[in-house]
Amino acid sequence: AASLRADIREQLSSDKALSLKTEIEALLHDTNAVMRGARRQRLAASPVGVMASRALQTAWTELLSFGPDLRRLPRGELHEFRKRAKDMRYLSEFFGPVFNDDPKTMSKRMAGMQDALGIVNDIDTMRAAEASNETAPGLPPDADQIEADALRTAQKAWKKLRQIPPWWTGAPLS
Repeated sequence: AASLRADIREQLSSDKALSLKTEIEALLHDTNAVMRGARRQRLAASPVGVMASRALQTAWTELLSFGPDLRRLPRGELHEFRKRAKDMRYLSEFFGPVFNDDPKTMSKRMAGMQDALGIVNDIDTMRAAEASNETAPGLPPDADQIEADALRTAQKAWKKLRQIPPWWTGAPLS
């Protein structure tokens, strides 16, 4: 994944790549988009820092809506949370250079949390496969403990992430 991200970054920063501003403007002018009319036009004409701030704040607010305790989420919601966290992390890495503050602390914690949630998801997937197919590989004998440890790690990271102030407020506006 890191290699793929590096390749994409390189492609986006090449002289031949479409500018981010152009791509975002195309999205904002899409008639199927949620935002319409003058609001969309203003956002499309705004500096990339404004659009980036909006995208990051929207992604962060969506994550916060899952609540403070990941252990209380049903497994399907936990998986959805993991996917939304990935969106937030990728947005942070992509838009990071636009801002004055550094997203590395958030990205590092987000990656650790995602890794832990990946373990939980893997064990869930293995359990489902085992329940539906007798030839599926068996769970490790300590799967419950591995899962509990991973969920505890993810919860600890999420608690710390929720305490970090948004780093994307210092975007240059011109």
